[in-house]
Amino acid sequence: MHRQNAFTLIELLVVISIIALLIGILLPALSAARDTALAISCQSNVRQIGYTVYMYADDFDQYLPAGDLERRRNHVPQWMMSRLESSEVFHCPADELFDADSYALKTSYGYNNYYLARVVTWGPPRKVELHKMDEGTNPSSTIVFGDSGHQDEDGWASYEIRFTKPTMYLYGRHHQEEKASILWLDGHCTTESPETFHEQSLDVGNRYWRLAKISSLN
Repeated sequence: MHRQNAFTLIELLVVISIIALLIGILLPALSAARDTALAISCQSNVRQIGYTVYMYADDFDQYLPAGDLERRRNHVPQWMMSRLESSEVFHCPADELFDADSYALKTSYGYNNYYLARVVTWGPPRKVELHKMDEGTNPSSTIVFGDSGHQDEDGWASYEIRFTKPTMYLYGRHHQEEKASILWLDGHCTTESPETFHEQSLDVGNRYWRLAKISSLN
């Protein structure tokens, strides 16, 4: 009698167990690789947006741009859009809420507008508080742009980031939603834990957010 060339139940169970083990090993690695790729793409976007800030500064005696000079409720100024090849750079690939047709959702990134350059009063006369890039004593640790939260998440749009306002914050989308991409004033980009930069303290504000340092939060 010839032996049938077929798997026994035990052999099938062994094969299934091996496949399940391989899947269990590979899936976390594939997920981590995908997350890393999304973070790299996001940092590329933030750098491209940052280049427009530096171009603006080159054109205007090193002054940084105010985010809302035309009072359009839009902290992504028109001059910035005109200098980018595509508005798609405002979309972090890990941002599942992004919607190019929605005011609140059409950017994944916020600008440190309040501490770098802002409209103080609309007037008339209008008062604008501007700063120059070379005012920064710590450009490698001064935030310019970063991943930010959305209206659907916090009741506010994501154009602006601050450390003192809970509705305008850095938002972690990378490395298991624990880190945000951040562009610094000197041009380098990193992924960091947002909590580090939102402590309500004088030191955090002066170290990471302000060009014009202050001696008191009051």
